[in-house]
Amino acid sequence: MPDTPNPSSPVIYRPRTLALYDTLVLGASCRWVWRCPAENLVEVYRDHLGPVHLDIGVGTGHLLDRATAAEPATPLTGLHLLDTYPGPLSTAAQRLSRHQPRTYRADARTPFPLAPASMDSVGSTFLLHCLPGRGITEKAVLFDNIAAVAVRGGAVFGATLLPHGPGVHATVQARALMDAYNRAGWLSNRGDTVGDLKRELHARFDQVQVRVVGCVALWTAVAR
Repeated sequence: MPDTPNPSSPVIYRPRTLALYDTLVLGASCRWVWRCPAENLVEVYRDHLGPVHLDIGVGTGHLLDRATAAEPATPLTGLHLLDTYPGPLSTAAQRLSRHQPRTYRADARTPFPLAPASMDSVGSTFLLHCLPGRGITEKAVLFDNIAAVAVRGGAVFGATLLPHGPGVHATVQARALMDAYNRAGWLSNRGDTVGDLKRELHARFDQVQVRVVGCVALWTAVAR
């Protein structure tokens, strides 16, 4: 997998850096800084994966890999991966090659290059806090695009970092790290709140549930 410079790919999304993602982000940061061990995220995947699944903002494919390591209750018959950057797409696709994934390089804020009502489940983990915007309301086009491709009754789920608000337990270290990531342009979540997250989800989906663990909001919903 070549690690060639790509002007459209920040250094954190290049293969050599992604090699550290599982250990530093999904391991140390999730457990000790965000106070939401990755097991919580894997559990959401296991409980809500449908036969034909779309994952948006794919990271390294670690969560999907763990969720499908044992035969899931609903086996995957189709896997679709969508990301803005080539590094995560190639890394995740290689890791999940046993599922023969189809990959799409696209901006999650634009309509997805997929047929309407074609996905049984759609996951978006640790993407929302990266999208530019002064708050979740400005980023909610992501939910519009998800709603367009999810089948009626399909599962929609994800997770995002929140810096503050009711029920959010962000330690001094978590707030400092999020602030540093915002300054670097890797995150854009200073104005994100759990209230806005719930409101935007309820506007588009049914059976919305939002659970905050540490400073991570995990959500599940059902497509209309």
